[in-house]
Amino acid sequence: MKNGAGVEIRLKDLLGLKVSLQETVSCKEGLKASLSDTVTDKVQAWRSYLFNYVKRGTGGTLLCQAE
Repeated sequence: MKNGAGVEIRLKDLLGLKVSLQETVSCKEGLKASLSDTVTDKVQAWRSYLFNYVKRGTGGTLLCQAE
C-alpha cells in the first residue's frame, strides 16, 4: 500500500504496531530503533504515523490497536 506521499507500507509494518521487545521498528525516514530499550519518542512517532495511516486508509476504522 502507498499513501499520498508515496511512502510504501508493507503488511508486516502494519502488524508492527504490536511488537515484541526483541523486534526492530523502522520508520519512514529509515530510523531503526530497538524496543528492547525504553520506547523512544521516535518510535512513538513511527507508531503514531502508522496508526494515523491506518485510520486514513480505512476511513476511520482501526485495523490495529497501537499500544
